[in-house]
Amino acid sequence: MKPAPISLLEYFATDMALSANPLYDSSKGLELKDAEYNVDVRVDAAPSESGPARWQVTLEIGQQTAPETNFPYSFRLVLVGFFEVARPSSPEQDERFVKIQGASVLYGMAREIVRAITGRGPHSPVMLPTVSFYEPAVASSPVEN
Repeated sequence: MKPAPISLLEYFATDMALSANPLYDSSKGLELKDAEYNVDVRVDAAPSESGPARWQVTLEIGQQTAPETNFPYSFRLVLVGFFEVARPSSPEQDERFVKIQGASVLYGMAREIVRAITGRGPHSPVMLPTVSFYEPAVASSPVEN
């Protein structure tokens, strides 16, 4: 085991809502439509008095089902986490790294929160799909004179 390149300092929920779908029919099977499921990530530098760079990651997840979609719940969850980079490099590289790794950490927590709150509802618990926050780095284009 070795230390992670980023550390989660703290996290909390700033918004959480759940509504059961009274029209859900468990005999038809669960539908999760990409167009109705939303995951957004925002990364901001967080001021630090001293020491390593700190970053704030905001993860917003929502499922707003259409009336004809057979999904047991509509929900919204917003998590905010503060992360520290162990070995900072450039701000651009750190921001990209924190967006990928920080969002992945928070998403794992969000999956468990959604499973737990839907598990206390009238329908079966919902396990959110596994997602990846990795996107290839965009190569910078050469400057023309």
